[in-house]
Parts: sequence; C-alpha cells; structure tokens
Amino acid sequence: MNRVAIIQTRMKSTRLPKKVMKDIKGKPLIEHLVNRLSLSKYIDKIVVATTTDSSNDILVDFLENINVDVFRGSENDVLDRYVSAAKFYDADIIIRITSDCPVIDSDIVDKCIDKFCKNSYDYLATNNFPDGLDTEVCSYEALKLSNNSTKSNYDREHVTPYINNPKKFKVGYLENN
Repeated sequence: MNRVAIIQTRMKSTRLPKKVMKDIKGKPLIEHLVNRLSLSKYIDKIVVATTTDSSNDILVDFLENINVDVFRGSENDVLDRYVSAAKFYDADIIIRITSDCPVIDSDIVDKCIDKFCKNSYDYLATNNFPDGLDTEVCSYEALKLSNNSTKSNYDREHVTPYINNPKKFKVGYLENN
C-alpha cells in the first residue's frame, strides 16, 4: 500500500494570499508543514499539489530546492488535482492535508492512517480536534469514484464532501474527547 500525503496549496489564497511562503521563524510556512508531516511513521511520500498558474512558480522552485515532490493541476477543480496527483504518484491511500495546517501533528496523522487501514474505510477524518490538526484519509478508488460521479462545484472545490457520505462509502472518524 502506497500512502501519499497530498498537501493542497496555492499562492492566490483568497483569505491570506501567499501564506504558504510567509516567514515563520526563518522558514516558509510550507516548510514547517512538510517537516512536521515527515515525522509520520506511515506516510510513504509527501507531495504538494498546487496549480499550473504562474503565481505558484516561486513556491514550486522553493519546494524543488528542498527536495519536496510537487504536482501541478487545476486551479479551481481541486478534486481533479487530487485525483491526478494521486494517480501520478501511484497512491493507494491519500492523506489530505491543507496548507493552512502548519502545526499538523504527525501522531494524529498516524492514528488516522492506522485506524483507516485497520477498519478498511473508504474515508476517515478527524472530528472535534482544534483547527489546524485537520486530517483526512481516503482510498484512491473512493477519490476516483467521487471525481467521476460528482458534478457539484462545492465537491470539486472542497475535495471530500462527496466521499464523506456513509450511504455511499464506509466512513469513519478519529474522535477527540
């Protein structure tokens, strides 16, 4: 099983443009996020999925200089960007992380991956955790089915709403008490 963490990001973020390259204690925010994810015991590869827009060239150059894999895809169809990245990197299991989670906890990520695998879920997410610790895990097959099935712009922008449906998929949660 190839477990690939895919971090979605773009420089044209609407709430805080260029946030992933903002300096935090001498490093861009994205580097902190990648470093924290690299502590996972279960992730086989970390990929940053950004867009083909030239505004992301500075991000891509930086990531390539620190030896982080990058995939470039659609600006608006984030679901398709995820599926395409997962296919390119031959992912069986996708760990979805957004770039606004620079303090992601690799232990929580590992608990999600472990629970996902032990229960043969199609989709698993953190529940009742503080913002910034958000982790989602899904199978490539479920993500691909979602991409082929949904026409909703909301689903295409937010990636996982279609999968987070217990009537269609085997869904689980890692609960925080």
